[in-house]
Amino acid sequence: YVMGSSHTETGRDEDEILHVRTLEQSFALAWQEVSVEEYERFYQTLPVQDFPSRRSELRKYTVSGGPVINCTWQDAAQFCNWSSSLDDLPASEWCYEDEKGELVLKPNAFKLKGYRLPTEAEWEFACRAGAVTSRYYGDSVALLPHYAHFRSNSDVIAATSCGKLRPNDLGLFDMLGNVMEWCEDLHHDHARFRGGSFDDVPQYVRAANRSRAPSSTRIYWLGFRLCRSWVTH
Repeated sequence: YVMGSSHTETGRDEDEILHVRTLEQSFALAWQEVSVEEYERFYQTLPVQDFPSRRSELRKYTVSGGPVINCTWQDAAQFCNWSSSLDDLPASEWCYEDEKGELVLKPNAFKLKGYRLPTEAEWEFACRAGAVTSRYYGDSVALLPHYAHFRSNSDVIAATSCGKLRPNDLGLFDMLGNVMEWCEDLHHDHARFRGGSFDDVPQYVRAANRSRAPSSTRIYWLGFRLCRSWVTH
């Protein structure tokens, strides 16, 4: 598919280089972002925690049934392994392993059955759902409130319930807006995230828009969704 944006796209950044990208492996992507309730069930299983204070942090700027926020890349990777365990997958099929106290992606992760974060290329492919326009429904900013929860149609500065607005042609909700989503791509302890958030203007709520931050970042407009390789063995 064609990844990135053309020089004529409104709001384009220089790092959105237009190029043809081939995905070597089929994959599955969750239809919605991980909800705050799903994450809280995971968090309560951790051996060391201060759940009452952390729960307040996780729920600030979101609603019941809304996406979890204030999670680091490491938190997201840990949730992926936990989700793999809920599917009764052996640890050998989990996508992340411990390396000096931190989770890292296994070298063969894309051949495993466990859950992981999507790569940028996978995320953009799924977001576009075959579209070559700035957004999966076209380019119109006037139509954006029907598909994305962003600053202009937010009554309050907070995330809304997952799956509230229209999906893209693959049936995926909130690929644009609501919260930005961690991607798998790590570079010098920085990770990419995509999609725009409830606190963004339309310029940043586009399929090709890219952002990055230290993987230790916790912030009120950043969450994630699950991905897994389509493995048949």
